[in-house]
Amino acid sequence: WKPTSYLQWYNSASINRSTYDDNYVQNGVTIPTAGKTTVDTPKRMLASEIAFNYAGWNVNLRGKYTGERFYTYTNDQGFGGYTSFDAGAGYEFGQVSMLQSLKLSLNVTNLTDKRYFASTGTNGYVASDPNGYNQTMVVGAPRQTFLSLDVKF
Repeated sequence: WKPTSYLQWYNSASINRSTYDDNYVQNGVTIPTAGKTTVDTPKRMLASEIAFNYAGWNVNLRGKYTGERFYTYTNDQGFGGYTSFDAGAGYEFGQVSMLQSLKLSLNVTNLTDKRYFASTGTNGYVASDPNGYNQTMVVGAPRQTFLSLDVKF
C-alpha cells in the first residue's frame, strides 16, 4: 500500500496447516503422528514494514511475528512464538565529487533485544520428549547495530 509517493506500507501473512498423514513405526512401536503439526513449522507468520523515503532520506520500521513450533513428531514439546522489530535510517547524498553516489545508513536488528529461539538445531527430531531433554534450539541473534557506507565509483 502506498498512500503517498514517499510513504509505503508492506504486509504479509501466512497460515500453514501442514500435518503428518500417517503414524509411523519405529523399533516395532507405532508412533502416533497422524494429524500432528510438522516439526519446526509455525502455523502463523506475520510481517509488516512501513517505509518513508523523501528528499534523500529513508526511514523504516519492520515487525515480524513467528508462531509456536514443535520439535517432536508427536507435538509434546515445542517452543513459543516471538515478535521482533528492526529499524533503519539513511541518507542518499547523490553524486559527491568523483563518486557516482554516496549513501550512509544505520540499521538496528532485534530492536527490543528480544530473546527467542530462531530455529531448531541440527540434532534432528525425536518422536517424543516428555522431559525436554532433546531440545536443540538455535538462539536468535541479539540486538545488532550496523553502520554502512555505500559508494559507487
